[in-house]
Amino acid sequence: MMNNMYAFVKTTKGNFPNVNFYLAWKGLTEMNYDVIKFEEEDLTEEFIRNVGDLTPVYAGVTVFDKVLKLKGIDYKKIDTYPTILHSFLNRNITKSTIGEFRKVWEKNEDNVPRLFMKPVEQKKFNGHVMKSILDWMPLVHLPDNTEVYLADELHFISEFRVYIQDQEIITAKHYAGEWDKMINQDIVKEAIRTFAPEAPCAYALDFGVDTNGQTTLIEFNDATSLGSYGLDSIHYAEMLASRWVEICNNR
Repeated sequence: MMNNMYAFVKTTKGNFPNVNFYLAWKGLTEMNYDVIKFEEEDLTEEFIRNVGDLTPVYAGVTVFDKVLKLKGIDYKKIDTYPTILHSFLNRNITKSTIGEFRKVWEKNEDNVPRLFMKPVEQKKFNGHVMKSILDWMPLVHLPDNTEVYLADELHFISEFRVYIQDQEIITAKHYAGEWDKMINQDIVKEAIRTFAPEAPCAYALDFGVDTNGQTTLIEFNDATSLGSYGLDSIHYAEMLASRWVEICNNR
């Protein structure tokens, strides 16, 4: 049986799929984990027996979920727009399906409000504002019951990812728009305090400055599948390792 200082990072044909996988490997290595690279096809019963509650796994959304399922862990994902944080969204967001929204669209295309649509299931497709029939074409292969979020169209002047661990801000990284249009720290801190009763131990909140000058919550991101946006490897690995342990202990 492996000791507790092992960790696992997925590769694809021996390579890291993107920089986040590399940073996970680098950070876990710097934390003195013996990091084992694995491919999705390596997920046998024998492999899973070596994945313990204290052996972090970084694998991307789909394979991460598969690992937990094989371990028998019923992992309840946190909503992209947690209800407890709705007052920070400054826009209406509802859940629907592609089929239901398409029906509305087809009835009166010219008068349908322009809404931002993104999948409830991560990585199903890239979220975007539905402006014309052309926006539907890449989605024709998806079944009508595919769950989606529909949000009022809102433009952001700048966007930042705020990294949080144990209710404390690690850092904020600018990733889109004008870097000098800063978000209001007091609003961010209030959101963290509001979220505390339901928040995981490690996560990120994306905030932006909208065209009304408001500091607005864009979305929640769990540390299980978090883009780094320049976060240093040690903090990145600490977040994913602590979140792994939390999920395994809350089964």
